[in-house]
Amino acid sequence: MRFDQLTFTRFIAAMAVLVFHFGRSAGMLSLPYFGRLLEYANSLLSFFFVLTGFVMIISIARFGEMPKKIPAKLFWLNRFFRIYPLHILALALTIFLQLMVERVNPAANIPPLTPTKVLLSTFLLHAWYPPYALIYNYVSWTLCVEVMLTLLAPALYGWMVRQSTPVLMRNIAIIWLGSIGIHYGCLRAGMPIDWGFYFPVFHLPEFIVGMGGGWLIVRHFEALKATAWRVYLTSYVLGVLMLVMMLFSDSFAFKNSILFAPAFTVILLGACLSDNWLMRLFKTRPLRYLGEISYGLFILQVPISIVMFYFLYFVVTLPYKIVCVLFLIVLIAVSAAVYEWMEKPIRNFIKAQFRKKMAQMPAAEPVTVKATA
Repeated sequence: MRFDQLTFTRFIAAMAVLVFHFGRSAGMLSLPYFGRLLEYANSLLSFFFVLTGFVMIISIARFGEMPKKIPAKLFWLNRFFRIYPLHILALALTIFLQLMVERVNPAANIPPLTPTKVLLSTFLLHAWYPPYALIYNYVSWTLCVEVMLTLLAPALYGWMVRQSTPVLMRNIAIIWLGSIGIHYGCLRAGMPIDWGFYFPVFHLPEFIVGMGGGWLIVRHFEALKATAWRVYLTSYVLGVLMLVMMLFSDSFAFKNSILFAPAFTVILLGACLSDNWLMRLFKTRPLRYLGEISYGLFILQVPISIVMFYFLYFVVTLPYKIVCVLFLIVLIAVSAAVYEWMEKPIRNFIKAQFRKKMAQMPAAEPVTVKATA
């Protein structure tokens, strides 16, 4: 199954992260309401993990049927080649540029270069050690989460494919509610709030909730389409509640963003069911292309920002707003070049092998609910 309108949502989420990292000036944060949303916009990062689970399920559906299992080795190879090449490039550029900055300005606040930190960052293990979560290319902590999700995905799929939809939704709800309770208990016990945000395990429920949304689309697309207004209404209500929580509640309640996973999932369901002018716009080739290069946009923001902000703002002393505009233009251009010359060739080769293997997998038997007297 294909829902091309979802691709552009990656770009929207990546832009929200960019605004959070580079747009939080004193003037912006002082704006009523918007400043509050901007201050905690990184809580929306769970959208990436929900979307990963959602898209994984719908992308392997064949004419509404699902294979009995995912070929784990090929799936891992596909995902690792998607994640690691650009990660290594971004990490190497970040370390090199930070060393250059330190050489120009020895007083600059540059993280020390140690073999342990470099190795942990290289193999995407650093987020498992909370003090190291933001070393070097600080956005790469999300890739530590993605690697964990990749390793667990085949087993989670095998667990889900055998369950009827009602049972599956019940079990996912239990996992989601239980994870909220565990996270809340850890915070009350003294765990720093940022540890709950960066530690990979706390984002597993978001991925599982996203997978649940994918199963709903694959198994019940026609039924959902017939009552789409209910999905739209639910997405509006949950979206408003999410904004209200970010505006008025203590960040203690939502900082790790587990609470937002169902809202993001229902919004994705609504996007799949809708064919209005906005979704048709999202399907256009230019917007889909921006979505396709969004991984580079996200992971390369740190090394590009070092060049643009340090040298243009602090050395050349251009106005901050002008540097921000130039930064975005250069980042999009570099992300597009890396996508065409690195990501796309690797992705197309691995994806062809994965699809060939999936086509040979037998379909799972339909799951039925036993009738009771």
